[in-house]
Amino acid sequence: MDELEAAINTYRILILNDDMFDILESSNSVSLLIDLSDFPNIDLEDILDAANYCIRVFEKHEHYEKCQDLLEYINEINYGTERLPEENS
Repeated sequence: MDELEAAINTYRILILNDDMFDILESSNSVSLLIDLSDFPNIDLEDILDAANYCIRVFEKHEHYEKCQDLLEYINEINYGTERLPEENS
């Protein structure tokens, strides 16, 4: 799995609130840029690190709309209006 696919999977969880289990079931090999082993209790710094890393990957591949979404997400977290990944029931 390449870096872009890992960034897209992470974006799907952080921004689109896709169900992480659906993503994991969709392929035999799924990469993410964040550790979900303790989901939904993910450390805020880990979320910010993953979001920033996704931005670097998306800039390299010219996915600028995704970069903008992630920048807005980071600002929401920094200003206390975060929409953290939700645990899907």
